[in-house]
Amino acid sequence: MQFTSADLERVESTWQQFVPSSSLQKADPRRFRFDWRSEELETASLIDYRLAAQVHSRAEPLEQLLVCRVEAPDARVWSGRESLDAQSVWISDGTEVEARWDRSARVRAGVFDHQAAENRARQITGDDR
Repeated sequence: MQFTSADLERVESTWQQFVPSSSLQKADPRRFRFDWRSEELETASLIDYRLAAQVHSRAEPLEQLLVCRVEAPDARVWSGRESLDAQSVWISDGTEVEARWDRSARVRAGVFDHQAAENRARQITGDDR
């Protein structure tokens, strides 16, 4: 899927197709642009988007592994009281994660079915526990 939009609801509904718990808490509609690209695989989705807006978002990827990186000079990512390095790759397996930026960010993410990823890891490592 690939598209460009200036519709705030389209951002949230698109993200919710991949991470149902995601929500756009705040976004400034006056300076808004959304460029989305994604590829769906059997048990995973690869996502790359740019979102130009002042943003506060939240996700709690239940039964999923969310591997993500937010590229923005002013990005802040946190989970509970713990701050995460927004510029580095971070992973959530059900813990609520929030992100905020003021101008524009590029977000790259992999969303994996938790059980399928666990099964594949067992196959790779030979660990059947």
